[in-house]
Amino acid sequence: MRPASGTIYVHIPYCAAKCLYCDFASLPERRPPEDRYVDALLRELDARLDECTGPAPSIYFGGGTPSIFSGAAIARIVAGIRDRVDVAHDAEITLEANPGTVTAEKVDGYLAAGVNRVSMGVQSLRRPVLKALGRIHGEDEVRESVAILRAAGIDNFNLDFMYGLPERTGAMLEEDLATFLDLAPAHLSAYCLTIYDETPFETLVADGRRREMDPDEAADEFERLRDVLAGAGFAQYEIANFAKDGRRSRHNEHYWLRGDYLGLGAGAVSFMGRATGAPFGRRTVNDKNPERYMARIAEAGRAEIESETLTRDEALGEAVFLGLRRLDGLRIAPLADEFALDFNGRFGAEIDRLAAAGLLVREDDLLRLSPAGVFLSDEVFSAFV
Repeated sequence: MRPASGTIYVHIPYCAAKCLYCDFASLPERRPPEDRYVDALLRELDARLDECTGPAPSIYFGGGTPSIFSGAAIARIVAGIRDRVDVAHDAEITLEANPGTVTAEKVDGYLAAGVNRVSMGVQSLRRPVLKALGRIHGEDEVRESVAILRAAGIDNFNLDFMYGLPERTGAMLEEDLATFLDLAPAHLSAYCLTIYDETPFETLVADGRRREMDPDEAADEFERLRDVLAGAGFAQYEIANFAKDGRRSRHNEHYWLRGDYLGLGAGAVSFMGRATGAPFGRRTVNDKNPERYMARIAEAGRAEIESETLTRDEALGEAVFLGLRRLDGLRIAPLADEFALDFNGRFGAEIDRLAAAGLLVREDDLLRLSPAGVFLSDEVFSAFV
């Protein structure tokens, strides 16, 4: 069942340095134009208030590196949102951060703004691995950043962990996992290195200067990671996400349930259904160039350069694969009601085939991935889209 309220995503496109694998809408800029950019964000929100369906259960600052902004800038954004939009009193407010950009002064400002969750891009703490990824931090910066968060009273923080890295030996993987657990995060997100188009990594692979890890080796790494995290009290609740009790990402779960979300900022994506009159959802994308974004906002209040209105079948496919990403599984009856279809008649043969292959488990009205299906989720999802 889709959530009734929309949530808010704020994209901060600036970062200290762009990683070699990154295909996000981000731009290296050590002195970003904070005031101009915040002005543009709030002007965009003013122009799109009719798309807000509150009370918003969460606000999420992504990037780029949002922690490159000062506490005052983040506070101005949060206050501007609360002044204009109905935000739940207990809203989860997450800010992404990179080690080396976190200071005690900034964190105090973020706390005063209402930030109550931090997601830190760490990926690894082994120097050769970080160098190969183009990361500019080391273990000392990570430990210092975590200590600053804890001293400020923020214990609800996520660490990103990347696997599938050919530079990391088995021994280094074990060291990384042990160090991540020693930092005692409340949440961990685990992503396999993906070579995206138009990134430096794509060029390095094409030129033979970098190799990709064999998929079976990467799957073995993920299985080891999953076992270690389970032994440390983390529950896997989504394909790539693990949390201690009560510390799931409420914002991300909203995405997986196909809730509406308003995306503000350069390169931000929005997904709206109820507010736009699109019964199966409408997705828009803002101009990802920050200067062009700010110019568009100054001229028209909006910066959309792409839009897509989903068909019934497209929305149904998204609902199934997003729902199956959650290890809680997918309830069939509500989905059949929402899309007015005979789910078993439409997908029964594929469900039986995937269940026989050991990739799906069906328990009455519940459909979920098996442990093997988690590793081969793309194969499962392709049956429904």
